Amino acid sequence: MKRFNPEKIVELRKKAGLNQTQLSELTKKIDETGISENSIWKIENNKNIPSVNALALIAEALKVKNFNQFFEEEEKSEGKISSKEYLEIVAQIKALEKKLEQIKPNIEG
Repeated sequence: MKRFNPEKIVELRKKAGLNQTQLSELTKKIDETGISENSIWKIENNKNIPSVNALALIAEALKVKNFNQFFEEEEKSEGKISSKEYLEIVAQIKALEKKLEQIKPNIEG
């Protein structure tokens, strides 16, 4: 399975000699709405998963044939989980702890 790797965008942007502002401006020349500098920062820092349209715009601005270069094979090691899976488990645990605190007064003991 392939996963999005924002570092690939950073690498290709730097290789092209562009900063985030310049990349943003190039995307706006391709499509008038383009991609804001803030959105590019979020994409590159893995704070936002880009849409297919955003990836296509970035690829075109960076003169990349297709945006498959922004993805890599996901390594799955036995017994290891992704950071996304970890965060989901932590959220579930916190939700269960909150429920437990709510029902604790009703437990006779």
